Amino acid sequence: MKKQLSFLSALIICISTIYPSYGIGDEKEKIASKISDVTVFLNGAQVTRTAKISLQAGITVLQFPKIAADIDEKSLQIDGIGDFTVISVAKEKDYLTSGDKRVEIDLLNNKIFQATKNINEKMAQLSVFEAEGKILDANIQIGKGDNKAGETTIRDLALMLEFQRNRRTEIIEKQLKIKNQIQTLDSVKTKYQQQLSSLHTAPSATTNTLLIKISTQQAVQGNITLKYFVKNAHWYPTYDLKVNSLSQPIDLIYRANVHQLTGEDWNGVKLHLSTTNPDDNNNIPKLDPWYTNLYNSEYQLRLVQEARSGEHEVKGIVTDKNGAPIVGATLLVKGRSIGTVTDASGRFSLKIDPTGITLVVSAVGYEMQEIQPNQSNTIIRMIESSLALDEVVVTGYGNQSGLQGKVAGLQIRGASSVKMKKEAPPAPNLVVETKMNYQPTSVTYDITMPYTVASGDAPISVNINQVAVPATYEYISIPKKDKNAYLTASIIDWDQLNLLEGEANIYIDGSFRGKTLLNLANVGDTLVLSLGSDKNIQVNRVQQKEFNKRQFIGNNKTEYKSFEFSIRNLKKEAVKIKLLDQLPIPISNNVELIKPKYEHARLDENTQILTWELEVQPGKEHKEYLQFGIKLPKDKLINYL
Repeated sequence: MKKQLSFLSALIICISTIYPSYGIGDEKEKIASKISDVTVFLNGAQVTRTAKISLQAGITVLQFPKIAADIDEKSLQIDGIGDFTVISVAKEKDYLTSGDKRVEIDLLNNKIFQATKNINEKMAQLSVFEAEGKILDANIQIGKGDNKAGETTIRDLALMLEFQRNRRTEIIEKQLKIKNQIQTLDSVKTKYQQQLSSLHTAPSATTNTLLIKISTQQAVQGNITLKYFVKNAHWYPTYDLKVNSLSQPIDLIYRANVHQLTGEDWNGVKLHLSTTNPDDNNNIPKLDPWYTNLYNSEYQLRLVQEARSGEHEVKGIVTDKNGAPIVGATLLVKGRSIGTVTDASGRFSLKIDPTGITLVVSAVGYEMQEIQPNQSNTIIRMIESSLALDEVVVTGYGNQSGLQGKVAGLQIRGASSVKMKKEAPPAPNLVVETKMNYQPTSVTYDITMPYTVASGDAPISVNINQVAVPATYEYISIPKKDKNAYLTASIIDWDQLNLLEGEANIYIDGSFRGKTLLNLANVGDTLVLSLGSDKNIQVNRVQQKEFNKRQFIGNNKTEYKSFEFSIRNLKKEAVKIKLLDQLPIPISNNVELIKPKYEHARLDENTQILTWELEVQPGKEHKEYLQFGIKLPKDKLINYL
């Protein structure tokens, strides 16, 4: 008997797959489901919906409305707590024929109609005053009075001019007032039209309705869980680096910026932030030969690393087709975790080298774009989205054995053999806000505090972690090029922090000092962070003219140069600073470097770079000196830059 039922069930399912329709006699029940959990990846998200069901014996079609428009149907999973069997699943589009969006559209249409009506009324009033002005112009002729002499007296003329002046002033004032009212009404109408346009064009303007056909042998009550993947969601990290004292660790605050354009709002959900990128290439990479080079100093190696990583900046603006700025557009570096959003003027900036990168740009109501930016100024013009009507997608499934694992793009748990089981107790409240869950190839941050992420809103900031990171601080100054002293922080074992690439805000002594890029591409065991310049460290390089001189001997001349370096520490604590300068390297046999004079510096014989490693006490000034001479033909010049 069971075999016959299985054969009949399989036959019905095959028919429903070929002819995607539901029987007239099938019971239909609209299910109110709630999003409970969302796992957000660097690109995309997995959404978990839960609902309680109460079914009569027989076949019932469960309708789940307002499902994300960009759902990947191949990722759909169904978990069931109850005695029922899933027969088939269909997906269809709901284009705002009803619901909250329809109400909002009707309300905006009414407001636009009323604003248009008010504008027309004001235009009519304006035309009346314009006509009256023309009448005054037509009757301004003088000399055709009604007196017997046929002449206009001075008194009549004065009265006429006064009337003209008063009435014309009154007309002009009323015209200006009406024009201002029309301008205000037109501005309000334009805003309503923009809101209406965004509702019609935004991805959130369409949602899916999932139709799940379920068979039960008897009345049953249970729970059902849907899990599915959506594409238009992502998160990217940003950091705050706070230095309050050079004797204390860096206060590192790790935040996630979560954004989604799926069409469904995530209200009070449990967020899980995964460092996995579903778009990553899953193929095994090829290992190319590793060519090494030698460098003469840590400074030279750092210059090479910085040149490769590129402390550059990409700037630009995101606009619509008419050139109007788009606020809150999201820009992500493809394949990396670096991103930002546009400001109130539609502008953006990213601390990254534009060479070879692709920016993925998305905004509510516009098609997603991929562009290759330039470093000077990138103008990105967005195209309004045009969503095409999708066909209804129906997938059929076999008996119990066919429901295990992935079948035709769907995973189902819970069938006729699954009995009611006891639900797991809720997890206890956690004191910490974030809990890290380690997988073999990624890390997932479980955010214990519930968050709301509305579709199309600006990215929300989610606190992931805050740690005190031990660091070694050091200033570096090259006054020949720049008189600023730049603070650096060296962090060992940085890989234990589970950081991703991203922009970091720098705060020193409670003041915002700018941004830097946390670039992990070419980092070894020690992560060196550039924390910007510190005005409390004053560095000067001054020529000592009294020691500068020129001597002529035969056909040659010798030029002597002398420099004084001063470092003044205005901070309340001692600082360590590396002072860098250089000696010239003769490339002509006719040029000779006369033995230089300096103290306390280390000379790199290959690059001729001098490095002073100094410690300057608070409120003190430290000085160093450099002298050298260059012998060259007396009729030649030399570049000292």
